[in-house]
Amino acid sequence: MFAAVCNGGNCDDTTDRWTCCDERCHHITPGTAHSCFTANGTVPIISPDDLHGTDWGEPYEASEAVRGYNAVNPTACGRTDKRPAMPKTPYAREKLAKAAMAWNRTISFLWLGLSKDPETSKWMWDDLELLEPQPDAGRDPWGADEPKDAFDHQRSCISTATGAWMSCSFAIHLRIACETFT
Repeated sequence: MFAAVCNGGNCDDTTDRWTCCDERCHHITPGTAHSCFTANGTVPIISPDDLHGTDWGEPYEASEAVRGYNAVNPTACGRTDKRPAMPKTPYAREKLAKAAMAWNRTISFLWLGLSKDPETSKWMWDDLELLEPQPDAGRDPWGADEPKDAFDHQRSCISTATGAWMSCSFAIHLRIACETFT
């Protein structure tokens, strides 16, 4: 494994780039809420069971990494307390849309934690829960004429210009809209 290099100095081989380089981590007292380090200075481990918890949401952030359709997974946001956003309530969708429209304008679209199952042609969250109700083209939060029914192998993405959801092709690479475990 290679050590990461970041603006605050070099990271060691045991720390991932995002934990090491996140400036906020160095300003939060170790062992306290949202700290990147335990009281004894180690990086905390979140179990895979915790990654399927229900306390996910704000703050929403854009990943640093650019990923293809098949590389969007629970760890693709770079830290164990982040995952691809799965805004399942109208409130969460509104908050994510506002956050996305405030992000850097050089980012046009970001992946969401929602894809179309090629076997059933149903939209499913990354935690394997079906999107309910299944989308109607052009109905909020989807953009005009979205999602496209004619294609399988689609993942939802969000527009940073409008906050609307789109059905994006498996052939593109995007950053990921990430939500936080609280």
